[in-house]
Amino acid sequence: MLGAIQDAGSSFLHRILRKGDEALVMSFDSDVDLLSDFTDDRAQLDRAVRKARINIPGGGSLAGNPGPIGGSQHLTGTALYDAIYLACGEKLSSEAGRKAVLIVTDAQDEGSKVRIEEAIEAAQRTDTVIHIILVADPRFGANGGAAKKLAEETGGRVLSANSEKKLNQAFDEISEELRSQYTLGYYPTNSAPDGKFRKVKVATTDHDLKVLTRKGYYAPKG
Repeated sequence: MLGAIQDAGSSFLHRILRKGDEALVMSFDSDVDLLSDFTDDRAQLDRAVRKARINIPGGGSLAGNPGPIGGSQHLTGTALYDAIYLACGEKLSSEAGRKAVLIVTDAQDEGSKVRIEEAIEAAQRTDTVIHIILVADPRFGANGGAAKKLAEETGGRVLSANSEKKLNQAFDEISEELRSQYTLGYYPTNSAPDGKFRKVKVATTDHDLKVLTRKGYYAPKG
């Protein structure tokens, strides 16, 4: 489904980006590669999406590819957690505004240096929402539990796509999600600058509605 993923991903970027928005493109398998750094150039992003390949060690050698980031090099496996950790810690940490990571994956991780908890913490510390489109190889299946954990802890969604039609539907739903969010603010009663994780729960009086929000945030550290 790689070709279909590239087509849908490229269309998604063209549809979702507005004036002032930027995106980057990364791929990950045995290592993590930056295919395009932050840009609002849709043509550059489209070329980056088309560069994505499956199971090519040392993908940094692809023409025009800025190359591996974070010194994360592996011999085998799929470095999903490393990719999230690097995207949030090295790329999104210095960015202002709303931030989201959209991952097309089977959520199977093999060979990452960091644990899933560290990947989630990196997203939470940078106020990044993780959305996952779950595409599984029928021979191996998908790690739905890991995908759910990554999304729920950061306020994102998991959508399964086992066909080209469902893949396009999933991209459409994520696009709508990113363009129809509310921002709520409050003053915490605990003002201690201790750097600890503070849990947050948002509920509505209408129990037929489902609230999608991150589980909390890290307080500033004095």
